[in-house]
Amino acid sequence: MREHEELTKKKDENHKKRKRLLVVLLPVLALLLLLAVLLAVYFGTRPDPKKAVQGDDWTIYAQEEVRDAAETLGASMEETGVAKTAVTTELPESWSGRLILVGETEAEPSVEAVLTLGEEDFLVDFGKEYIVIAGGTPAKTAEAVTYVCENYMSYLSEYEDLPFGEEYNYLSLGGEGGHMIRQLLLNGVSVDRYQITAAGGENNEAAVFLQTVIENMTGVQLPVSESGTEDGYRIEIVSGGEGASKGLKEQQFGIYQEEGTLSLCAGDPDQELLAVKMLCAKYFEYDYINETSNAGSIDLENLDFTFTCSWEEFTAPKAAQARVLFIPPANGYSVMQGGCTDGTYAYYILNNQSFSPFVDAIYKVDLETLEVVKVSEDLALQHANSLTYNSRTKQLVVVNYDPDGTTLTYVDPETLAITGTTTVDFNALSLAYNEERDAYVAGTRGTFDFFLLDGNLKITDYCEAVQTKSVKQEVEVYQDKILFGMSGDNILYVYDWEGNFLYAIDLELYEEFENLIFHGDYAYTGYFSGGGIIYETIFYQELD
Repeated sequence: MREHEELTKKKDENHKKRKRLLVVLLPVLALLLLLAVLLAVYFGTRPDPKKAVQGDDWTIYAQEEVRDAAETLGASMEETGVAKTAVTTELPESWSGRLILVGETEAEPSVEAVLTLGEEDFLVDFGKEYIVIAGGTPAKTAEAVTYVCENYMSYLSEYEDLPFGEEYNYLSLGGEGGHMIRQLLLNGVSVDRYQITAAGGENNEAAVFLQTVIENMTGVQLPVSESGTEDGYRIEIVSGGEGASKGLKEQQFGIYQEEGTLSLCAGDPDQELLAVKMLCAKYFEYDYINETSNAGSIDLENLDFTFTCSWEEFTAPKAAQARVLFIPPANGYSVMQGGCTDGTYAYYILNNQSFSPFVDAIYKVDLETLEVVKVSEDLALQHANSLTYNSRTKQLVVVNYDPDGTTLTYVDPETLAITGTTTVDFNALSLAYNEERDAYVAGTRGTFDFFLLDGNLKITDYCEAVQTKSVKQEVEVYQDKILFGMSGDNILYVYDWEGNFLYAIDLELYEEFENLIFHGDYAYTGYFSGGGIIYETIFYQELD
């Protein structure tokens, strides 16, 4: 009996506990049920992420001169059966559905888009708030509309909307000719909207040079004048402390960009061309051989670049290079080796390695026109690794690397014929002559070290050099500097005449480095790549 009473008592207590628990849980369950309903409604009505359904009304705002194209777009959209459109040539204060901007309207997205376009270009930009359809001219805008009608109406039919997002944007870069680059933008503005200004206008060498480069790249010839028009965008070439060149010293340069102006500045008016060529080599990636750029599209923004080309200021210089000449393989001569200059012409050796020992040819290049003006007959120079010019004796001096580097050969620079040989008491790899000192520098065969020699090729000093895994190539002397070029890593190691290492310059190219010469404001670096490739090179250091 007592057991029955205790069991009954436990059941009553459990019942009371369940009742209290239900009182607590019922509001929670009700809240969860409400949340589930809301989530079901949300997810059941949320649009596809590739849709931006905002109603079936579309407002198309267009320039008057492209109204016909805009109406064609509207008719094409309505044919899908899922859109109603209205075309206006006045900027609407409000609209239902979505807004399409056609042509160069005053709406900001349209203005910004058109600034990036050349006259032969058009684009379609699917933004979240606007769709922009525009061309560089009204005719190109009409072409852009045709492109949309032909390619996006099926999307509208399926999703009841046109797409949005960068992945759907389209840019057509047109124009005739073989230009590798179709678009050159300066601070987001197509270069064809710019003018070039410089002292002397069309008589300014640097300005005309830049005009030609841009035309070769893009097909657009920019106007050149002394002052230009007050309105519009400009590329200005200034020097001698004028305007943006203020504060620049001799052999100092600046490339600055602010709003609608790109400034190319030089401390010395005679060096304006160097500032332009730096722009071409460093920023345009210009290739003078093909007269175009190596980049498909260039957008230069907010440039602020000041540099010096004075070797006295160098502590960690760099190199900007642009291809200017290709000497193709011919008659078996295919491997570029040494190079030098007499101040007017450059001389380059190419090996014919199908013979044993090798035979060679010397190519004479006019440094003003960068054209090959003469090629020697077959010369028995073996592996002619190095070439220098003795300005006192008016002779080319060749290092016959094989068999042991003790034979030097003299060549007449006019006839390119051998005039004699001499034997030295060291194993040479490379050789460079300095007229001011009447002295030579000789790279040693089998080591990275070098000799200093007098004008009679007698050793005056021995210098230990930086040890590296690269392959030592040609040596050159310039402004009391000794430069040894290394292939493999393509680095120049620079020393003074006491044999002290100063710094290294990374050439940042993949071809095999072979030689280096200096001419005026520029150097020319030669590389082996199925013949010989010559780069015009600007050595520079950035300034703070």
